[in-house]
Amino acid sequence: MPLPFLAFLRKDLLLILREPKLAFAFLYPTFFIPAIVLTNPSLLRGGGILQLLSLLIFLICNYTTISSTAISAFERQVGDYNAALPRKGIKPVLAKALIITFIYSLIVFGIYQYLTIKIPSISNFLRLFTPFMIPTIFVLSLVGGTLEKHHGTGESKNVFKALTITGAIVSFLFSSVIPLFTSLPLTLYVTDGLGTFLKFLRIPETPQMKIFFGVLIPVTLWVTSAWWSLKILCYNED
Repeated sequence: MPLPFLAFLRKDLLLILREPKLAFAFLYPTFFIPAIVLTNPSLLRGGGILQLLSLLIFLICNYTTISSTAISAFERQVGDYNAALPRKGIKPVLAKALIITFIYSLIVFGIYQYLTIKIPSISNFLRLFTPFMIPTIFVLSLVGGTLEKHHGTGESKNVFKALTITGAIVSFLFSSVIPLFTSLPLTLYVTDGLGTFLKFLRIPETPQMKIFFGVLIPVTLWVTSAWWSLKILCYNED
């Protein structure tokens, strides 16, 4: 790995460690799931499992976007934005995305281990779902930087105020839709459980529809979202 790229990784990691609110954005989803299970054990049974998994996906994906937005906002505040995102400079952009992806992937893996112990019946699903969340987290880490660039408020003291209302709405929509149509259906397709998903959407359960919703849409969303974000982030207007 080239030295300049390592320098970008180190800079972003130090920024995360230095800013308490960024650290909170990583710690909150880490401990929230175990805490809510302790206070409400019924979530480990029946329909509570679905609620718990939905909450996990919602927290991880939204906080991924928030963290990416916050890092970009911090750099803009210290006047390092143009240096961090130079014209056609893909290395600093990837460094941010990879740092955020690595941290949240570790969080997802840790929660997977916890839930596997608590709910052994869903261990097979989680074993596949966990790695399929990694590209989703990577894409959302890019989307967060893109949103800050076009809908940022310049606020860095509060990570929840780094976006305008429009940006916050778009962030919420992306963070909700991307995992719903990528990681989840791909996992269900591999585990042969996509039929329930298609029935919920009132779509015929045919082999063609399974491939379309279980493989083509997830891969297309990942690729196009990443390409769109990189195209925007790797170019600074004069």
